[in-house]
Amino acid sequence: MKGDTIMNFKYSDLKAGNTNILAAEANEKWGYINIDSDTLIDFKFDEADPFRGALAIVYNGPTDRYTSKPTNSALINFEGDIILPFETRKLKFLSANLLMRYKYNYNINLYKKDGAPIDSIYYDSQQFNSPEDPITGYLEDEIEFYKFTNGFAIIGHKGRMGMVNEKGDIVIPLKYHHLEPMNEYGYTKVQYLDKYGIVDSKGNEIVPIGYEHIGYDDENDLFFLQKEDDSRDYGDRLVNEGYWNYEGELLSNSPLKSPKVYDLKEQIGKIRQAYSSIESEAKQSNFSTFKLENGNIEIKKSYNKIIVNDTAKGIQYEYFYNSSLNKYGPFFIFKVEGKKENRYYYHHGRIIRWLDKDKENRLISDAIYSPEHDEHLRARRFKAKAENKELTDKYGLDTVRNKIDSLCTFINENIAKGIYKKGDTKSRSMGEYQRLEEVYIDSLQNVMYKLDAGSDEGGSAKEEEFYFKGELIRKYTDKNYFDNSDNVPDAQWVSGQYAVTKYYNNGSLIFTEKTENGVMTINKN
Repeated sequence: MKGDTIMNFKYSDLKAGNTNILAAEANEKWGYINIDSDTLIDFKFDEADPFRGALAIVYNGPTDRYTSKPTNSALINFEGDIILPFETRKLKFLSANLLMRYKYNYNINLYKKDGAPIDSIYYDSQQFNSPEDPITGYLEDEIEFYKFTNGFAIIGHKGRMGMVNEKGDIVIPLKYHHLEPMNEYGYTKVQYLDKYGIVDSKGNEIVPIGYEHIGYDDENDLFFLQKEDDSRDYGDRLVNEGYWNYEGELLSNSPLKSPKVYDLKEQIGKIRQAYSSIESEAKQSNFSTFKLENGNIEIKKSYNKIIVNDTAKGIQYEYFYNSSLNKYGPFFIFKVEGKKENRYYYHHGRIIRWLDKDKENRLISDAIYSPEHDEHLRARRFKAKAENKELTDKYGLDTVRNKIDSLCTFINENIAKGIYKKGDTKSRSMGEYQRLEEVYIDSLQNVMYKLDAGSDEGGSAKEEEFYFKGELIRKYTDKNYFDNSDNVPDAQWVSGQYAVTKYYNNGSLIFTEKTENGVMTINKN
């Protein structure tokens, strides 16, 4: 009858899922019961979610202040068996057959409903930028990772994207630099480097990569392909190549040109040729030798090859240089750690191939907007350290630097103590524009320190100068400005941010330290 009690009032909370099993709370612990109030799984959890199919997420541990749930989560079945153990990484159902275990947005594993991982990759949703539409100039819609749309979700790993279906099968491999959500017709627009194509729900490229733009004609349920015609004036370079329907069928009779895809095989051939040439030449080359870090690092350097021995870690690196192949660092790195060998291939700042110790191709992140590869950054730092040491040893720059830095520290301390007083100060603000100018003087009205700092929509800048006995001794400049020109770098980690410290003696510049893209270099004047 209506109003009859069907369950005792001994539970402080109940949660219903899509089964006849309820998550219940009693005496500040959670367990599972049936609709007859029979206990099916003991009350031993700090919190519990209802069953979704044959699985449920349970929680133990202190409360997370952001989620208001205990910090440790695990996955159980109907019998209460632990399918995935308790971890601080959170668990989340993406579909009835797929779960995600994650911490923040970069430490992600995907599991099928039986608790088996779909693979060993740690997925992420970092290191991706939405590309700019070449027609409108606006950024394309921000990607929603791990959210199912029309039965498919976008997954990511180190600058590459693919798609997974609700069963946990990877249907589009992680090789594209941008994807749109799968549409209701079962296809998605994909981007590889700066070219576009269309891929269906089985991973087939029904429109091959090679188009500068793919647009939509929603009125007629068609999409059109555009390529760049270099023979035309700049404003009219994008020309239509044909119309396709949403099933991927070409409707127009316009002949399609061959898509221009980056030729990896050709580039690898150039790298191998340059490598062989340098190796042959190295037998007659003169190498300079440097010892760093208490002798644990030995660097041998010629103009096109550097050998680094890290005796503390038992690793040897060989770096090969040719500016036509990579103007930012080595085009090839050979890394030997015991019997393990790794080979890395680069093209103008981006990794294009990685062969591991088993000579297997490893997953790489070569998107233009990906961060710099770790080994490439390490190589740039080793090279800079060797060149910096050569200069500092030759000209005694460490002594000069230490003396001037000590004076600057002394000046800062006197400013903090109020011994040097603030002189002329200017502060201006207008919209995004901010500007501050300060001067500190000693008791004789001598300028000791100047600061000029500002920011606007393009970035920020800071300049400070230290003076001693009326002479400039150190000048520091830190700028972070975006390049709004058409001069786009080959790799986006090559930023517009840099810091420069200049050291002076008797008003004359002695040497400069410049830190740019994570590496400090010294130049002697």
